[in-house]
Amino acid sequence: GFPSGCRFVLFTTSPRRFFEEELGATEFELVECELDCGCLQKDSVVIDAEATLKKYELINSNRDALIDRFSKQLIERKVDLVLADIPPLAFAVAEKARIPSIGISNFTWADIYAPYLVRLPKYEKLIEQIKEDCSRASHYALLRPGFEALQCMSSKPGCVVEAGLLARQGGSKREVVAAITGLDPKKKWCYFYIGPWGLE
Repeated sequence: GFPSGCRFVLFTTSPRRFFEEELGATEFELVECELDCGCLQKDSVVIDAEATLKKYELINSNRDALIDRFSKQLIERKVDLVLADIPPLAFAVAEKARIPSIGISNFTWADIYAPYLVRLPKYEKLIEQIKEDCSRASHYALLRPGFEALQCMSSKPGCVVEAGLLARQGGSKREVVAAITGLDPKKKWCYFYIGPWGLE
């Protein structure tokens, strides 16, 4: 559970039902907010690098308005701390509102997008802007064991903490899978993952 008295305001494009399932009876406010786009994919495996950077560039083109709008909303709601996983603009928003921010992740979007520059060098300034925004976080809690301090936080020694892996205790779903697939739950099952084969 969460400490008593905690109030949650979720700035996201994810549907309310996802958080109702995750947070149970914990009350929260949901605010529609798109500050990043993750990775846009052509299918369940292949990332469309150019579409991703184009989409992020579109979001970033409205950065001043987004930062202004959402920093005011944080102040109006008397938010004390911003936790982000891990839109770079969230840290710029928090900085403008003068609220501490913590990035919780095992990467930054600059890490993910940087290799795309080999093929798409015209987005170099955009990646630099992402790195700069990532560096605005007060702290990072890294979920990846042994991960070196983030490049974007090199000017803030001691602000990157290795949190280790976070995971729920797993449970058997054998009966559920058997009901969905018609498989015999008493038999051994073997699952083969064959990557993108056949996706075309």
